Amino acid sequence: QALRESERKYRTLFEDSRDAIFIADKNGHLTDVNASFLKLFGYEKEEIKKLRAIDTYVNRADCKMYVKTIEEQGFIDYFEVKLKKKDGTVMTCLLNGTPFKGSDGSIQGYQGIVAPNGGEALVYAESHSEPIDLLFTDVVLPGMNGRELAKHLLAAQPNLRVVFMSGYNQDELLRKEISSHAVAYVA
Repeated sequence: QALRESERKYRTLFEDSRDAIFIADKNGHLTDVNASFLKLFGYEKEEIKKLRAIDTYVNRADCKMYVKTIEEQGFIDYFEVKLKKKDGTVMTCLLNGTPFKGSDGSIQGYQGIVAPNGGEALVYAESHSEPIDLLFTDVVLPGMNGRELAKHLLAAQPNLRVVFMSGYNQDELLRKEISSHAVAYVA
């Protein structure tokens, strides 16, 4: 009875979450996603069974980096990637993830949450119970930009380490009022 109640609570939390949540096996096949994931990406539940996580990435190397970071660090927070919806629309998203472990402790797959913009990342961060060690963010995000996101998070966590990245060159960042002298960034 207690096991059934625990499963019901987990399933309700998973399905009713407004965050887009996914679980993928070790080979990258999506084994479960919630309704928010389906809505965000435009898929039907049946279609997910044939989808691999890497197929949603614009740059497949980003998927490999996501997995590598989880395997090496045991987690990943605010990993910014460009993901594709079913219709091909590209979204800049922030991923958080952890390994999904079997009873023997070995990694069986990966589970994560997708934040489609800086504002949602801030909401997630503020509701996160553990301190965040590293914010790895693009300078340019939909809605709230990366500098604004970092400013809000640093106010609550002054020891937070921040790395900015951008596909823009230094001149373009200066035009966007991002001084290269004020921040270190990866272009």
